Amino acid sequence: MKSGLRRYRFGPFVLVPSEHLLLRDGKPVHLARRDFELLVVLVEQAGHLLRKEELQLRLWPRTVVEEGNLTKHVSTLRRVLGEVEGASAYIETVPRVGFRFTAPVTTMEDGAPDLAPTAALRRRGVLVFALGISLVTALLAFAVSRRSAPRTDSARQWKAFAVLPFAALGSDDLDRLGLALTDGIITRLSGQPILPVRPTSAVHRLVGANRPAPEQIARSLDVDVILEGHIQREGDAIRVTVQLIDLPSGSPVWAQTFDQSTSELFRLEDVIAQRVADALRLRLAAAEQQRLRRRYTENADAYAAYVEGRSELLRYTPEGARGAVAAFERALAFDPGYTLARVGLAMASADMYLRYAPERDLQTWGDRAKREALAAIALDADLAEAHLAHAAVSRKREFDWDETIAASRRALILNPNLDQPRYFLAAALYHQGLMAEALAEMHRGRQVGGADRVEPLRIEGLVALFSGEFAQARQRLEELSRQSSRAIGDTYLALAYYYSGDVARGRAMLEELSRESSASTSARSRVALAGLLAASGDDLAARSLVDAVVSGGYRDHHVEYGIGAALAQLGEAHRAVEWLRRAADSGFPCVVWYERDPWLAPLRDVREFHVLSADLAARHDAAMARFRESEEPRDAPLRLHSTAQ
Repeated sequence: MKSGLRRYRFGPFVLVPSEHLLLRDGKPVHLARRDFELLVVLVEQAGHLLRKEELQLRLWPRTVVEEGNLTKHVSTLRRVLGEVEGASAYIETVPRVGFRFTAPVTTMEDGAPDLAPTAALRRRGVLVFALGISLVTALLAFAVSRRSAPRTDSARQWKAFAVLPFAALGSDDLDRLGLALTDGIITRLSGQPILPVRPTSAVHRLVGANRPAPEQIARSLDVDVILEGHIQREGDAIRVTVQLIDLPSGSPVWAQTFDQSTSELFRLEDVIAQRVADALRLRLAAAEQQRLRRRYTENADAYAAYVEGRSELLRYTPEGARGAVAAFERALAFDPGYTLARVGLAMASADMYLRYAPERDLQTWGDRAKREALAAIALDADLAEAHLAHAAVSRKREFDWDETIAASRRALILNPNLDQPRYFLAAALYHQGLMAEALAEMHRGRQVGGADRVEPLRIEGLVALFSGEFAQARQRLEELSRQSSRAIGDTYLALAYYYSGDVARGRAMLEELSRESSASTSARSRVALAGLLAASGDDLAARSLVDAVVSGGYRDHHVEYGIGAALAQLGEAHRAVEWLRRAADSGFPCVVWYERDPWLAPLRDVREFHVLSADLAARHDAAMARFRESEEPRDAPLRLHSTAQ
């Protein structure tokens, strides 16, 4: 190190503020910029109480931030320094006042003797000293210019790369922008075959709300290089800080801070993606280069509306779906050629059709979903999300499971880092009784680490319910109910309550759900309530409900199955089998549930039901064979439904 360089020693650590360097036993310790700045302030004032207001002013001199941001950085420092819960070896909290660095600190100037060298440094001697010079020199180059070019190391070969969700320091709109930036970078880098990309917001689930240490990320994701960053307001601009970290060494490969106006933020996706590709020396083919440079809109207002729509769609509520539709419509008003916004509109419309729309609006939403999905593919047949929209329509409006699987496979060929195609595959599979395969696809979707937390819970809950595992179904569906609206899974939760012995609770929930404005929720809940009433001996009320649904306007495969189950409890075996066959033909040939549903017990000795069961078993085997054939991706074009009615 150069002469006059100030260092601070505490415990096994050496802190060099001017070089943005923290060593533990001679090894560099990774710290984000704001965490490092906080540590420097605390160490330089060791033994003194620093009030929260003073720390906030020193760390964010031009920005008003919430107190929770400061607490979050203190927690990160404690974890990095090795403190355990309940013990404050380095940082003391003075409740409601501030923080104090309590460990003994030795201040040293380079050129003076080091009175307390660590054992690790003594062992490594000159080698470690030389390594320190190299590391400090590299970090100093970054400190002098945050806009330095990416380092390229031709000798370094990484095996896999992960993009961590950008941390938003501030308001909800920054969360949305952080999500959009993360996904945009992932989309651009995911097609190249040289270095697998593992986007992973699922990392957070490993350690709760805290960001895991680099070694935890490397171990759990089997990656050795990550991109991380955070986004915050700095006056009238947005500051985005990113760094590419080599996990084995803990050192940055490249880092940069961008100060952008909100209107220009969307341009950062391709800039950052290109810098990452350069730093990792990815040799991209022409098609991959085109994806890297692809900007789906040049209109900042369209981009902002699209980001809002995506966020709204993930709420899984009627209000969220309607808000998503409005946001995507605004995006398309700004830029009619914005394919991703048209994809979003197709998916939001499909959600409205299946989950939220009253009976009078069903045709409108269903037609719109199909129209927008086909328009997206016409605009860009090589965009994975366009085929994802088509899969959404096939899954939520057409109930065409072969087409759902084909469209989802095509989306995954174009972008293997999408989670939604996996969830659509899982839905197609459990409807056909392929339970293990459905769960496997669901787990693959979770490993991708997208933002959707609701759909995996729904899949797990329904697979458990239709497999006759009622206690497990109840647990998963209760969690689903806490994270989404009633239309997503509460009808099935009510059945899980009933089948696990809580009859009164299941009945009360179904009675309430049967009055919902959603056509699908109301119809499915009424036939489930009819089955419950018939099983309880209230035949008159059960028949009345069945007749009302039969004469009503909404019927899907679950409604038809519910009619058959209720009729089985009412002793009308012939009509029951007829409705069960209709359910199988229209999208629910789930032989596992037909075999295990207690309400179908009166049919077990009926010849017509045996014929139906044999047919369902054959369909199950055929579906399994088709799925196995589809597991190896093929480039065959999809069968697109005509828009003609």
